[in-house]
Amino acid sequence: MFGQPCAPASSMRRLCLMIFATAQCHRVAVLTTSDCRSASPVTHHEFGTQLAASLVVLLRMRELFPGWDAFLATRPSKWNGSPGSNAAKDASCREVWDDLSGLYRERFGAELRLVNYDHRDFAMLDVVSRIPGKETDHSRGHWPSEAFVHLVIGARMLEEYGYSHTVYVDADAWPLDDALRFEVPRVDGIGCVAALPAQCLEVELPRGVSSAASRAAKERADEYRLVTDPALRMGVAEAAARLGHGYRVVNGTNSGVVVYNNEFLKHARWADWMHALVNVSRRGFYGDQTALTVALGRADVPVRWLHPRFNVMVTLPYSYVLSSCGEDALYAGRAARAAGAAPVSIAHFTWGPKPWMKALDAWRATHRLKTNAVQNDGPLANDYRAWVRETLGARRVARFFSDDAMAPLPNATAPGSARLDPRPFRRCGALTAGGAGPCHGGMSSVR
Repeated sequence: MFGQPCAPASSMRRLCLMIFATAQCHRVAVLTTSDCRSASPVTHHEFGTQLAASLVVLLRMRELFPGWDAFLATRPSKWNGSPGSNAAKDASCREVWDDLSGLYRERFGAELRLVNYDHRDFAMLDVVSRIPGKETDHSRGHWPSEAFVHLVIGARMLEEYGYSHTVYVDADAWPLDDALRFEVPRVDGIGCVAALPAQCLEVELPRGVSSAASRAAKERADEYRLVTDPALRMGVAEAAARLGHGYRVVNGTNSGVVVYNNEFLKHARWADWMHALVNVSRRGFYGDQTALTVALGRADVPVRWLHPRFNVMVTLPYSYVLSSCGEDALYAGRAARAAGAAPVSIAHFTWGPKPWMKALDAWRATHRLKTNAVQNDGPLANDYRAWVRETLGARRVARFFSDDAMAPLPNATAPGSARLDPRPFRRCGALTAGGAGPCHGGMSSVR
């Protein structure tokens, strides 16, 4: 108020220091990962475009979050396996990195940095790298260790680089606004969306039922076997107890967008916890998403369940919706129902070819439409492609992606181009109205 004496200089200094400290304690790194089996767009199913797409999402994140620094976790020592050639469609991984990191520097006046790791630096990654078989990725065989790096790298991001929080994004998680910046300071442990309700990971599966929903439920039970199998769940609880904590089953999540508080990960010995979990079963983890879901159940983990808008799947199979009626599926349905019906801050291109792949054009026009409850990828893929064409320019697009992969999808922005099958959503509503929880009450009668 006017007429009141000014605060003493010492008090003002303390106040300024508090404000400065608060501003400094939230230093955010954006992380994505990619291996480098090839950088050629003509590889099987265009998998050679993964590295370029990972750098594209980091460019996009910097545009929307100018105060956040970008990192790519990878193993450059393996890049010699993709030497490239003079062929127009056979760029090397080093060329992709040099070109797109240079574009990042040119646009933002900042460095896009590599997190160069060796899987032997982390006991969990070392185990994952040695598990044989086609365990996770249904198209490429065993997932590379890069897919799991975000689960264990947090303490290093704090100690070596000085970042309080890490925001991990998949290459196919496409940000549309900057609303996530308000959530990051609120994450004291780990922040992610709720997908499968916890009871879906505990429900007794129906027997002798051949519906698509029941088959999806059985597949889910195998994917989350560390908590759906009573013997393995006991092993998980024992691993938590050895670290001095209890355990309970929590919601499943989607690991396409995860916010980590690096200080928590350091003091929680998170990398040790992940190592303990991967050893519970000889088969290890199904994938990074299931590993994260199981890990979140440790009783001391402060989980912040982010609003669904921060990880909205734009394509969902009919069976996925019916097998769980999860919050993620229901929100995806609302988002596809009409423009503006539910805000989307980050769109996740799940369940099919990615927006940077030419294969998406043909796939949308065929059998995908027959089996999906939600297909909202067309308009969003066109937004993605337009941004990439403008940002990278014709030369880079032609060099790092398939021919015409960034061309506009036809009929993707017309009214009704976002497809929604209301039947599974009506069924979910009926279960809720009848007092049955998700995954209970009539699963076997689903058609």
